[in-house]
Amino acid sequence: MIRIHKKVFLIFIILGLIVVPKNGYSQTVKVIETTPTNNQVVSHTLDKILIKFSSPMKTNSFSIIEVGAGETPDIIGMPIFKDKFTCVIPVKLKTNTIYSLGINSKTKKGFVSEDGIPAEPFILTFKTTNPNDNQQQKEISQNTKDENFQQTGKQSSKGTPNAIQKTIIYNFYLDKTQGAFWLLVPNAWKVEGGVSETLFQGPRFNFSIVQPEGWCAIRFIPGARYMPINEFRPAGSVDQYGNVYMPYMEPVVYLRQILIPNLYSSGTVKEIESKEIPEAAQALKRFYDLIGIQYHQIRVAELTLETTKEGNVYLDRIIVYVLITTVMENIIWETQIIQVSALKDKLNEVDPILMTSLASFQINPNWVIAKYRAEQIRSEIRMRYQQEILEIQERMYKNRAKVNDEISKSIGLELSNQANFLDPKTGEMQTLTSMYDKTWTDGNGTFIQSNDPNFNPNDPDIQKRMGISGDFRMMKRK
Repeated sequence: MIRIHKKVFLIFIILGLIVVPKNGYSQTVKVIETTPTNNQVVSHTLDKILIKFSSPMKTNSFSIIEVGAGETPDIIGMPIFKDKFTCVIPVKLKTNTIYSLGINSKTKKGFVSEDGIPAEPFILTFKTTNPNDNQQQKEISQNTKDENFQQTGKQSSKGTPNAIQKTIIYNFYLDKTQGAFWLLVPNAWKVEGGVSETLFQGPRFNFSIVQPEGWCAIRFIPGARYMPINEFRPAGSVDQYGNVYMPYMEPVVYLRQILIPNLYSSGTVKEIESKEIPEAAQALKRFYDLIGIQYHQIRVAELTLETTKEGNVYLDRIIVYVLITTVMENIIWETQIIQVSALKDKLNEVDPILMTSLASFQINPNWVIAKYRAEQIRSEIRMRYQQEILEIQERMYKNRAKVNDEISKSIGLELSNQANFLDPKTGEMQTLTSMYDKTWTDGNGTFIQSNDPNFNPNDPDIQKRMGISGDFRMMKRK
């Protein structure tokens, strides 16, 4: 792409050397509307995708590109234009599947306006529903205590022996607020929140996953953007944009002095361990570098705490990610916090499940890029892209497997007792706890692990009792 210096561009305007298409439409051709919309969850019965452009298009030229974090829809017929603006793509979809497709790319420019201008590349991502979700969730929620816990030899939440459940089911969960992330959530666990945004501040993860009995939870807690103090902004002050003025602090010091006093009441917390996690910081920086967003430095640290709440003793792990940008020799830093909390006497039972869910957390790269572009429009504090966004996307999608791997690693926990399990049918790999003898999947985002030698997820009686359905196959541990 040719870059024009601002002064040169002003001369072009003064001389009137601006070319306007004969039809009056802009020289920029964009996708302005789609059905389904980006990140929408739709029925698998949807049989056509609609793409609407900003200018009249040639109706006999197409470029549909295989891109993104999901599968490419099965296109079952020739795309057609129902009018000069709207292309209809006939498709056949599967249940409980993430789909992505691209409209044009840097090198493939089949979608062209009547004036011969290629449409700007566009990526559509959406997910289909699982028809069994509502009924399954209802049945599992009603029978969780009777089915999941009694069948594994457990009693009530008090006096339960420290042993893992014999069988655990995970379901694929896509963020319902902005399609910003996805992860595996144990059956019947409650998910609340998603992504939160405030004016003049970037979006932050703000959600929780809670075990039905209240034994444990994972919480993503929004942090803040910290600016260097000056004569007009003393330490601790907050401006009209929500920025907090605070000298840079080492991550462990930040956790102890700023975060812990705000999260816990005084006298209820005992620190067990503190450490930095450089491997997580490196993995997260590689992820951002890969999609073209550059931070000067990323730091990750963790505190392990023993806390008392309502007479119960919990072990909490508090992790902070610190994203550091330098602007004119000043440090601007932002934080994101993760809290993993579990009853101390249930830790052996729930820790493998917590770690599996946390390790499966993945950020949607499309969402990160879109939000980063919006942030650049309203703020100059971030560094400019090093390459054009199209080059970034093309490189990202060529390295899709690498991106997903890096995101998984970037959670920043030294995960124990985890292993990769291979779906022999699709070749897809999933990280789950290794503390179960057998692992199954239906290929549609549901995973079951069990130590019960008599458990068979394809047994009709078991399926009825546990509220599951589908054809499950054994996964291979790698």
